[in-house]
Amino acid sequence: MGFRMTVFSQIMEMAPKYEFRKCVARYDGDHRIKTFSCWNQFLCLAFAQLTHRLSLRDIVATLNAMEGRLYHMGFRGSIARSTLAEANESRSWRIYEDFAQVLIIQARKLYQGDDYNLDVEGDVYALDSTTVDLCLSLFPWARFRKTKAAVKLHTLLDLRGDIPTVIIITDGTVHDVNILDELDFEAGAIYIMDRGYVDFRRLYEVSLNKSTFVTRAKQGMQYRRITSRKVDKTTGLRCDQTVVLTGVKTKTLYPAKLRRIRYYDQETDRYYTFLTNNFDLDAITVTQLYKNRWRVEIFFKWIKQNLRVKTFYGNSENAVKTQIWVAISVYVMVAILKKRLKLEQNLYTILQIFSVTVFEQIPIIQLFKNFNYKEFDDSEIKQSTIMGKKESGLYRELIIHPGETLKEVLEIKGMSQRELAIRTDVSETHISNIVGKKKGISVGFAKKLEYALSIDSGFWINLQANYDRELTDYEEVNGITKEELNILKNLKQVIKYLKNLGYIPNEADGASLVIEIRKLLNISTLLRIPDISGTLAYRLGSKAKIDDFVLFAWLRICDLMNEKRLKGIPVDLDLLKEEIPALKSLMFEEEQNIVKGLENILEKCGINFLLAQNFEGAPVQGIIKSNRDGSLTLIMTNRQKFADIFWFSFFHEIAHILNGDVSNWHIECGLEQNEKENMADALAAKLLLDSKKYRSFVKSGDFSIDAIEFFSEVINVPPFILIGQLQKEGYLNYSDFPDKKRRYEFF
Repeated sequence: MGFRMTVFSQIMEMAPKYEFRKCVARYDGDHRIKTFSCWNQFLCLAFAQLTHRLSLRDIVATLNAMEGRLYHMGFRGSIARSTLAEANESRSWRIYEDFAQVLIIQARKLYQGDDYNLDVEGDVYALDSTTVDLCLSLFPWARFRKTKAAVKLHTLLDLRGDIPTVIIITDGTVHDVNILDELDFEAGAIYIMDRGYVDFRRLYEVSLNKSTFVTRAKQGMQYRRITSRKVDKTTGLRCDQTVVLTGVKTKTLYPAKLRRIRYYDQETDRYYTFLTNNFDLDAITVTQLYKNRWRVEIFFKWIKQNLRVKTFYGNSENAVKTQIWVAISVYVMVAILKKRLKLEQNLYTILQIFSVTVFEQIPIIQLFKNFNYKEFDDSEIKQSTIMGKKESGLYRELIIHPGETLKEVLEIKGMSQRELAIRTDVSETHISNIVGKKKGISVGFAKKLEYALSIDSGFWINLQANYDRELTDYEEVNGITKEELNILKNLKQVIKYLKNLGYIPNEADGASLVIEIRKLLNISTLLRIPDISGTLAYRLGSKAKIDDFVLFAWLRICDLMNEKRLKGIPVDLDLLKEEIPALKSLMFEEEQNIVKGLENILEKCGINFLLAQNFEGAPVQGIIKSNRDGSLTLIMTNRQKFADIFWFSFFHEIAHILNGDVSNWHIECGLEQNEKENMADALAAKLLLDSKKYRSFVKSGDFSIDAIEFFSEVINVPPFILIGQLQKEGYLNYSDFPDKKRRYEFF
């Protein structure tokens, strides 16, 4: 009798069913369930992970197409999409979390004797997190930023076997450093983490627990050197110091001594500063420990690109967490299988083979015996992540052409390219081009492969689609020029502001930051911004120091702010005239009440009022924008801080509105000199000061503070308004009456 167990069922043999049933019973997972048990749900999701299924319909269709082999794969009963969807929504994700922990314990025991290739004793862990972006409208429970949703996988990786010992799933808003509060630190163990985890209160608690931490120092850390040790500079070491913190807060949060090691990495041509509480390890060993952070990076890349955690089979929190924990379980089961069968191939290669052989009825050991697989070379990734994260979201080595998979399938089945060409009715050259990665797999050819190889066409189509998408993403990041990266220097203030607002991820940097800016500004390359700026309908003074990139970004920020405020109220100029006294009364209000007062009054008139941050390079005082719903938007900045300039600028814009001087964008820098600007100036002065009375006051020639305060009461304006106008016209020096001037600090 031939071998009956499928490759899939052999993989599932790594899952202890008794322990699984205990996890199910703990949460009543199979309560009142007659047919589709939690084990069946686990098998479906594990199958989806191994074969790269992209949807519930895809999972069910593929399994049902092989109905004759389902029993031998461990499935009992029929499989329906609605049943699987309901199970993902209703059965507690904690079942699969607990089971993953069971597998993790088993895997750690198997890898306990493995060597770190480092001169250290005890356990060594790498701590990091990865963010999986989601659509906010579909995953509202995972709110990350104003326009995005995301989940974070906080992972503590045991460097023996690269087994995740702790995984904490949170929404994207949870900062990495908070996870330190959730961990039980082992005495004598070493924890490697990047500087995102530098919180001296928490690090001191790690030290009190007699655990070692190795991390990087943040810029600007205040410290005092106590002693220095000799270092061998040929190894890249520059200094090895014992220091104490001297910052006002940090010296209290971490009162003990720290070890500061400075290191030059020749491959990246950069200097790195490490902090640790371990004074016994060699300095070069500390740097080598930190270099091993690349392994947790590889784990995240492997998980994201080989298991289904970027495309989810359900939208609820329960469904997403269930899928993630099953993905982790599959990873650990493959690691267990690799160890038990003593397979020499790495996990990536093993998974690639499993993805196309799950239905085969052949001992797994035979799949890998006497077969020359192309091993995944992670040396470049080690180098590129040796001291930090690679710019690209993907590594070129992890982007696998479908032709490689086809070649492996042919070798497994013992089929020549010539035979496949005959079976699929194409030329042998066509097959050779695909296997040689010169051509892709079309939808039509995928169907032919389904007939010839008994592998669902959807598998090949998905494989090609994933390859095309990932290759495009990789080429986009790595195709960014130095010129475009240099533009980020111009946008430094803008980027900081956008990160604070949550429009750009805090961790975005370099090429990844360029891509985020492109998305936000709706432009495929930042280099074309000066060209598109010339097409916008606005007027700016020729003497203003304008940076096209900053101004373009600033206008986009204004657009984003404006989109949220449209109420559909058309502008009413008559009502605006009636509200002028109410607007003027706000000049007497405290700073914190002004903006809200302007918003409320102008909203009734069909004008959206916004206050925007001012940036160097975008010397804007005010903007008027005509909206598609018939309303107007008035955007002001606090460019020069003085209250009199703010109010004169405000009423200057109001005058433009009353005069009908509104187009697509009307932007003021305060330098324009033409008839419309003069008319707006005149009307603004009339609205604020009562032009006739003001001229009489000027003719009197008495500009003492008593005269100014008295006349201010007469025309019902604060004294700083009158002082500002007199200074502008040269009747007063700008240094006169500084105590009467008022400044606004809106930001």
